[in-house]
Amino acid sequence: MPGVKIAAGIVASLVCQLASAQSSVVLSGLVDDGITYTNNVKGHSVWRTDQGFAQSGRWGLKGIEELGDGWAANFVLENGFDINSGRLSQGGREFGRQARVGLTSAKFGTVSMGRQYDSVVDFLGPLTANGGWAGAPFSHPYDNDNTDNSFRVSNSLKYLSPNVYGFTGGTMFASGNDTDFSNNRAWSVGARYDRGPILVGAAYLRANRSGQTAAGAISTTDAVISAQGQQIWGGGVNYKVGKGVIGLSYTNSVFYGPGMNNLTGIEYNGSKMSFQNIETSVRFFVKPNLLVGGMYTYTKGEHTESAGEQHTHWNQAGLMADYFLSKRSDLYAMAVWQRLGGDHTGAGGMQGALLLGAAGVSATSNQVLVHAGIRVKF
Repeated sequence: MPGVKIAAGIVASLVCQLASAQSSVVLSGLVDDGITYTNNVKGHSVWRTDQGFAQSGRWGLKGIEELGDGWAANFVLENGFDINSGRLSQGGREFGRQARVGLTSAKFGTVSMGRQYDSVVDFLGPLTANGGWAGAPFSHPYDNDNTDNSFRVSNSLKYLSPNVYGFTGGTMFASGNDTDFSNNRAWSVGARYDRGPILVGAAYLRANRSGQTAAGAISTTDAVISAQGQQIWGGGVNYKVGKGVIGLSYTNSVFYGPGMNNLTGIEYNGSKMSFQNIETSVRFFVKPNLLVGGMYTYTKGEHTESAGEQHTHWNQAGLMADYFLSKRSDLYAMAVWQRLGGDHTGAGGMQGALLLGAAGVSATSNQVLVHAGIRVKF
């Protein structure tokens, strides 16, 4: 029955077109690689091939299905990888950057579940140099405030509000997935105002026993510094002036009963460790395809030990130039310097300078890192 077959084929074609119009799946990602020189790593200079100093390598799938009445179901699966070795990042997870599913509405906002970013990353990180336009080496010491997104939060339920006259907000709760409800759980809240030349953001995060369990909110392979308790809060502002942007931010991080520092491999034995970070930055387009920026950060650290309080401070400055070959490809170069001062020779484990991304701790109080790379987005 040729007529029936033709009619069935037309109906099938229309159904496929309708489904295509109502839903979509997009593959995207980026590859970033370059050469790094570090002047002092345990007393020696080091040349390395390093990936992801502007942004770490990733690929992912994003899907959305229109449900009607302004509602849509969506998901994100995002993988992190090292281009030079081919290894998975984020503790070897297949989708370690993000893995979430949820519902969204232009009127009511978005609710999602899975492995996600906390409110500090959502609302405050983009206002800093490392979390916005520069890269990992510009991070505050040990990325103590997570503005560089060093850890993600697993087992999380998150809400993001719609944009109302420039205001957006959100909150997140993450379970420890343990019989002890308080074991390795976390929650955060944040807000942002973005209108005209001004962008303002603030966020707060609280975590219990972060890095203490593998299946908790902030797992053992996520936490930079494990602790019995962890608190981060801060705010920042970016102000547009012509072709440039001026930035200022303040963050405060406290670790109660700090344990292992997974960057230095040193076990802390104090009752409390805190960091206060003040950052100023400026960036501007010299040409339509050439961005130049600079950053200075002062960090004050305190570590309470049995022998008393240890006081440490860091001065850090960085410069970056980013030349855009196209909308998806760019060449960039950065140079970052850090100097460590104060009482940094005790059990606090702050014996030398350490820039995020460097091959290791400096044998002195100073460290300089220079990196040039290429980034391609798809």
